[in-house]
Amino acid sequence: MDQEPRREEKIPWLAVLLSVVLPGLGQIYNGQIKKGALLILLAVVGGTAICGVGYLPVWVIAVVDAPLVADKLNRGVSVGEWDFF
Repeated sequence: MDQEPRREEKIPWLAVLLSVVLPGLGQIYNGQIKKGALLILLAVVGGTAICGVGYLPVWVIAVVDAPLVADKLNRGVSVGEWDFF
């Protein structure tokens, strides 16, 4: 009898907390490394280049996205590297 490899359960509230600290960290926690790195870059650039105005939308997207993707992963839904929500 073949068993599926046990996948690591993601903790949605931890994904939120990481994204609150720095947008993109929750995505990296969820295994979406490239998306997380891009969100970190956008947050840094948006936070410095245009007087912080660009940081807020990136932060909101990251905080909303991280727990929803974590929940999808826990339910066994296939999530691609660049999939949101």
